[in-house]
This record gives sequence, C-alpha cells and structure tokens, in this order.
Amino acid sequence: MNESQSSSPSQFSDATRSGQPATQQLQDFVGEQLPTLAELIGQLQREVRTQRALVVGMLLGLVVLSASVNIMTAKQMRMAREQLNALRPQVLRMYGDFRQQREPALRSFVGQLEAFAETNRNFASVLDRFRPVLPNYFTGVSVPRPVLAPMQPGSPASAPVTNSKPAIAP
Repeated sequence: MNESQSSSPSQFSDATRSGQPATQQLQDFVGEQLPTLAELIGQLQREVRTQRALVVGMLLGLVVLSASVNIMTAKQMRMAREQLNALRPQVLRMYGDFRQQREPALRSFVGQLEAFAETNRNFASVLDRFRPVLPNYFTGVSVPRPVLAPMQPGSPASAPVTNSKPAIAP
C-alpha cells in the first residue's frame, strides 16, 4: 500500500496544517484523481440534457397517446351517430304502433284485471305487486286486502276473524 491510501484521519489533519490545498489533501486521502470543476459542470450538463430528452420523449409519447384516444373516441361517436340515425325511423314506427294498437289493449286488460280484483279480494294482493312497475296503466287505487285478526282461544280453526267488510248477499 502506498502512504496516501493508508493515511489516517490524524494524518489528514496533519496535512491540513502543512499548507497543502484542500483538493490536494482530499486527493491524497481518497487515493484517486478528483474531477476538476469544469469536468463536474460538463458531467452535470450531460445529465441535464439526458433528463431533458427523457422528459421531452415522455411528453411526445403522451401527446401521441392522447391524440390516438381522441381519434378513436371521435370514430366511435361517428359510428354511434350513424347507427342512431339508421335506427330512428324503425324505433319511431314501433313506438307509433305501440301507442295506436297495443297500448289501448294493455289499458283494457289492466282495467279488466282491476275489475276482477274488486270482486275477488285475494287477487288484489297479486295485482298490487305490479302497481309500482306499471303505474301509468292502473286507473284506480289499490284495493285494501283483508287483514286477519289473531285467532281467539276456543274458536274453530276454520273460521278466522277478519276486519274486512262482509260480502253483500244478492
């Protein structure tokens, strides 16, 4: 080993007292040639250029990616608009047919179901399940369902007590 590589911190402090420049003392301590200030500045400039090139490349890639997504979206919108324009006459024709032919039949059918539910209270509970789904087709209000009262002790099991109105006999 040479003496500059085996120097101890006490020897380094001795060199400081000897009047050598600090860079020379550091070179002696490290044991290799230190880069000059111009070399350090040149190295930093190269690193900055490299980083700048990476950032510019990344930004260009982002612009290309954004442009391709925009082009694809515009193409999809154009295709959807063409399909909409092609289907519009068919949908309008189907809607007109429904309004003129099927909707009156549907309203008549629902009216008949409501009339049946008025005479048969058991069916009213079935019909009430469809009121929230088809509110535009039901004309009347829901018919109250019979509510069963609790069984009285000693009463026959076949005759439950209800709080509904009794049927009118003819």
